[in-house]
Amino acid sequence: MVCRKLGFLGVLTAALLISYTTVADSAEGYTSVLPQQGDTVHLGVASCASSVCHGKAEKSQTRRVWLTEFRIWQVRDSHATAFDTLLTPASEDIARKLGIADASRAEVCLDCHSDNVAPALRGPKFQLSDGVGCEACHGGSEQWISSHTDDGVSYADNLDHGMYPTAAPDSRAQLCLSCHLGNADKFASHDIMGAGHPQLLFELSSFSINQPMHYAIDADYIQRKGDFTPIDFWLQGMAVAASSTLDLFDQQQTTSNSIFPELTFYQCDGCHQKTDRSFERVDAVWNAVPAGAVRLNDTPIRLFITAAIVLELEGANQALDQLDRLVLAASVKREDIVIHKTALVHSLTALQTQMSERSLLVKDLKRLREGFLALAASNKANYFSYAFNIFLAVNHLNAAIGDGALSEDDIRAWFTIVQTESAYNPRQFAAMAIEFLRRET
Repeated sequence: MVCRKLGFLGVLTAALLISYTTVADSAEGYTSVLPQQGDTVHLGVASCASSVCHGKAEKSQTRRVWLTEFRIWQVRDSHATAFDTLLTPASEDIARKLGIADASRAEVCLDCHSDNVAPALRGPKFQLSDGVGCEACHGGSEQWISSHTDDGVSYADNLDHGMYPTAAPDSRAQLCLSCHLGNADKFASHDIMGAGHPQLLFELSSFSINQPMHYAIDADYIQRKGDFTPIDFWLQGMAVAASSTLDLFDQQQTTSNSIFPELTFYQCDGCHQKTDRSFERVDAVWNAVPAGAVRLNDTPIRLFITAAIVLELEGANQALDQLDRLVLAASVKREDIVIHKTALVHSLTALQTQMSERSLLVKDLKRLREGFLALAASNKANYFSYAFNIFLAVNHLNAAIGDGALSEDDIRAWFTIVQTESAYNPRQFAAMAIEFLRRET
């Protein structure tokens, strides 16, 4: 039996076995091209929205999918209003600061706030103003829209015809992070952040649950697409975010001629804090870094390595040392960045391979929960995005274990500390983690 979490802080069920590697046979071996980079025509949201397709008012009682997917997206999914966000006064102000005449026409904005495929790949019903619609995630439907509902058509058939494998954690992570972190083709730079764009905070499992879901993970779904749990998405999301962060960091560092590094890779609150209060740093790397240096934001990398250390994966401690060296180089010795980044990439690849071959028992999940609570209690979570992701990790693990060690009220109380960046207090966060740890031991 596997566990599923219903809602962000919701119903918990126990897990006997969590498999990180459960893969539907029909999806195995597919090399995924992101929908925005594919070569099939995107027919537009209207092609999916009729009452006999995905626009029904009530869930179907006879078909294997709900057929209400369009309505859920239209009414409850923030992706549906992604383009509209570009028309708000806040976006107009950001555009003005960046020297952009119209955010709703700028490629740098449209790439993530719409399904911005090449004009030649836009069907007659396609509209950029639909925002991040069906095909932005599921792929251009030109070759599968007429057949994907047929009883004799398998999931593999749909993938063969250009549907994107969103059900697989690694593919979904690559897709979501292409906007919520960035990739080689689109990147939210410090200029964009400085103009007022919100900080990018993303964790695959939580966002998958809260988006909201427009499908049921039932026996038919599992048979066709694989049996993945929130823990699978949490681990794979961290792994892909870690490798993607290193790739982006390398690209920006090696291609920029600026006197300053690309500051979006560094901790925001390393600079953006009141100058009349000291911001305590306690981790070992900072002992070797001058007090005025700004630290690399290594959140997904450090959390993934933390999980690997707790699970005693070979090379995990070496990877942590390499990360510390990279953080140090990024602050005070930029000429050494490539050396330490290259070494760390090799180590992360090896750790990801080992992780993909693991089946996690409940005892492993308990060790992970205790390990992340210990990290929170150590006072090392002294910047917001790091603490936010540690909280999400403990939340997922606690839900998967389902032993009641941390109640829903406990989780809610801890969440209030990391609910907003402006209200985050590292000491309160650590103090609550210490109290939780006492119950573990």
